[in-house]
Amino acid sequence: MKSVSGDDAFFTLNREGELLGMTVLHVDDFLVAGNKKIMKIISSTLKKRFTFGKTELDKFKFTGLNIEHTEQGIYVDQIDYIQ
Repeated sequence: MKSVSGDDAFFTLNREGELLGMTVLHVDDFLVAGNKKIMKIISSTLKKRFTFGKTELDKFKFTGLNIEHTEQGIYVDQIDYIQ
């Protein structure tokens, strides 16, 4: 994992010039993205170093955003914030 220049809370995992996964940190929350193999690698690495309360997949909230991953794509909204 390598931090992104200009953002100390954003990390990417690249191999041979290809982006395989990324992680964003916010206080005590992690947002991890990548294929299933990369998700396992990133998650197991983080779990060795940090204590996790819960892991959420496919539909969850992150920093006030509702995020849902479906076969059609990734959807993000702030409906709760708007209401």
